[in-house]
Amino acid sequence: MVACKFQILVWRFAGLLSLSHPSVFIAVEAKSSVELNSSVILGKIGSNLCPQGYEKIRDYRMCVAVMDILGPGNADLDPTAYPAESFDTETDGEFPSGCYTFDKGVYFNYHPIGMEASFATPICLNQLEAIRVGETLYMGDSDIDYWSPRPSFSYNVGMGGDTCEDVIRDVEPFLDYFQPSIVVLVCGSNDLIEETVTTTSNRFRKAVANMNQRDSAVIYMGTKDDPSSPELWNDYADYDNAARDYAKIKCDTIVNGRPAFTFIDVNAAFTENQNPESFYAPDQLHLSEEGYALWSEWVATALKEPNCCIWRSNECVQYPTATPENTSGTTAPGVCWFLLAASVGILHTLIS
Repeated sequence: MVACKFQILVWRFAGLLSLSHPSVFIAVEAKSSVELNSSVILGKIGSNLCPQGYEKIRDYRMCVAVMDILGPGNADLDPTAYPAESFDTETDGEFPSGCYTFDKGVYFNYHPIGMEASFATPICLNQLEAIRVGETLYMGDSDIDYWSPRPSFSYNVGMGGDTCEDVIRDVEPFLDYFQPSIVVLVCGSNDLIEETVTTTSNRFRKAVANMNQRDSAVIYMGTKDDPSSPELWNDYADYDNAARDYAKIKCDTIVNGRPAFTFIDVNAAFTENQNPESFYAPDQLHLSEEGYALWSEWVATALKEPNCCIWRSNECVQYPTATPENTSGTTAPGVCWFLLAASVGILHTLIS
């Protein structure tokens, strides 16, 4: 990575690459439909400091999240989007400490001091301590990473190429930091390229279980039969079946007043609409604006209507057997209410 940076520096000095940012403080306009409570800016290019009123980002988890603020969306379609695959961490005393951007890439430098470097720009956050907890966190692969705009306030830490195994690795650090009440999750399609449906499903359930243990309910977006991967469609169907069955099992387990796991059956809804190419980006793998608009609509419905564990489009096809309560990681209280009612009846008989 250092060698790559050095080469870019040589190219820039040679005039072969243009400067990405002028040498002034730049307030970054978030393209997302949501705004953070704290504004994000790029500091002065070539500096290791943030301007007055702003702080350097000292946690790599927020550094991942600010990529979505700096440039949400699919970099293949939108040149203003920051490509997630460029994120990296390092400990390098010759570059700015904390979170910084360099040639459209984003880096988190663990070095406690660091130093200024030509063409490297610190990313700065106002009121760093005011992280909004209890909100929605988006996690998973490129389908999450490129999702913009989204239907409500949220942090997005999706990373192109991530698998369910990567999500398992990230659950503890990211959920402990952002403390979300709900996680919107997409993972599995990258696993299925090399792994079996059984292995992928086991990873998926472990990721969801770990999120539930941290008091976060999960809304999962099912697979889609993207035109670029017909060889995986049968595996996608089996994987969705496993996720659907898991939603039925978890339907009466309540986390934060809603089912612990909610399944949005993307493929069924897309198929009902003939799964047109217009739902997809030119690569025929990722979603287009039209496809994401549907996803945002469906997630907005699921967020507003917590008493459902399986959705197809905006229609609930699986309800819990009891109304959710604000309990965390517990089964629905139908049996408890039955026992209570029976106890009251017995007590009444004894007294009379």
